[in-house]
Amino acid sequence: MERIGIVSPNIDITVELLSKSVRRKGHTPVYINPLEFSVHIGREKPSPSYPIDMAIIRDVGGVELGTEGVSFRFERLREMSSDIPVINPPDSILVCANKYLTTSLLLSYGVPVPETLLTQDTNEAIEFIEECGDAVVKPIYGYKGKGILRFRPPVERNLLESILKQRGVLYLQKFVGSGKGDVRVFVVGKEVLGAVRRIPSNNWISNLSQGASPHPFDVDDELVDISLRAKEAVGIEFGGIDIIYDSEGIFVLEVNATPSVRGLYSVGIDPSDKILNLLLDRG
Repeated sequence: MERIGIVSPNIDITVELLSKSVRRKGHTPVYINPLEFSVHIGREKPSPSYPIDMAIIRDVGGVELGTEGVSFRFERLREMSSDIPVINPPDSILVCANKYLTTSLLLSYGVPVPETLLTQDTNEAIEFIEECGDAVVKPIYGYKGKGILRFRPPVERNLLESILKQRGVLYLQKFVGSGKGDVRVFVVGKEVLGAVRRIPSNNWISNLSQGASPHPFDVDDELVDISLRAKEAVGIEFGGIDIIYDSEGIFVLEVNATPSVRGLYSVGIDPSDKILNLLLDRG
C-alpha cells in the first residue's frame, strides 16, 4: 500500500476524484496543503515534511499570494521530487506558468501559436496592436483568465502604460478565433483522453472559472497530434492544452500543467485513474 500525496491549497473536484481513485486501488491518499510548507534551515538536509511515497501536484497556490511564496513552494516541491516520484515535475509546471517560455518552446516544436510580442516599449506595443487589428495583453505569470485585456485601435495608451508600469513588460498576442470559445484537450502520458469546448457566458474569455460552460468536443487526428507535441514541448506528463480554431488554422494558446478536471468530468470523462496509473508506473 502506497501513501500518495495530493498537493493542493483547496479540496476541489479534482482532488476529490484523485482521492477516490487512490482508495479504489487500495492506497492511502494524503492531502498536502502547499500553503503550510515550512523548513528549518540548519540541518544537514531538510527532510520531507510529509510521510508519503509519491505525489500528484494539483495546484501550488497563485501569484496573488506573493511571488516569494510561490518560489518557496516550488523549491520545496523540487526537494520532494528528488526523493520520491512526483507528477507533474515541478520544473515543467514552472515552464507552463511562464507564458513567454511556453510560447517559445511550443514554437520550437513546430506547434502553431498566435503571433506574439513581448516588449517594454509602449510605442512598439501600440504598433503591434494596430497591425493585428485586435490583440490581447496577458500577464506572463497568470491563471484562470485573470488580468487579460483586449485592445483594438485606437489604443488606450494610458491603460497600456499603466499595465507596463505594473508588470514591467507587455506580453501581447494577436487575437485569434471568433471570441466564442476554445477547446481544452486533456492529455495523460501518450494518450489524449478527450476534450471540451469552453463557451464564454458573458465575454470572450473561455475559462470555466470566469463563467464559461463546458460542452463535449470530438477529437480528431490533427488535434491529437498538436496536443501531444505541445505536451512534449513543455515536459509535462499530463495536462490541459488550450486550443483555438481560427480561419487561419489551429493555434495553441496555453498549456496547463495543473489542470482542473471539472470540465472533462462534466462531459462524462474521469481522468483520475489514468493520472494515478501514470504516477504508479513511476514508482
